[in-house]
Amino acid sequence: MYVTAHHVRRRVPGQPDLEGVNAFAHLHGPDFPFPTEAARLPDEQPGVEVLALRDVTVPPGGNDVRSYLDVVAPDGTDVRAAEATIDQVRDALAVERLPLVVRHGGVTLRFGLQFGLYGVRREEFDGLAAKVLALWERVYRAQGG
Repeated sequence: MYVTAHHVRRRVPGQPDLEGVNAFAHLHGPDFPFPTEAARLPDEQPGVEVLALRDVTVPPGGNDVRSYLDVVAPDGTDVRAAEATIDQVRDALAVERLPLVVRHGGVTLRFGLQFGLYGVRREEFDGLAAKVLALWERVYRAQGG
């Protein structure tokens, strides 16, 4: 499972910018050989998007990504495992360099943001984490968890 949230901005000439957080969930399926090192999965094998569960506030495509949070784990992983990883990263945000990649148990997390947002990295992280966890819970329940 790969759940991601992006703080995005769409610039439209002659109009105010559109800004918001989009979240998407992807599943890999029961036969997917989940790798031990999963940090590259979002780029190389994101899985199949669960379209019915996406949470979009700014239409996808052509947006500037201001910050992102990717959380990857085997399909069916309980939301509590994702929460534990997010909590661990939240505690390290003040000292860690970004972008940040953390593996905790079977969960891998990536967090990054534009340089101009570095001063509000905790607020950015918390906003994205809330979206990821809410979507993760919906996917987990849809899978019968």
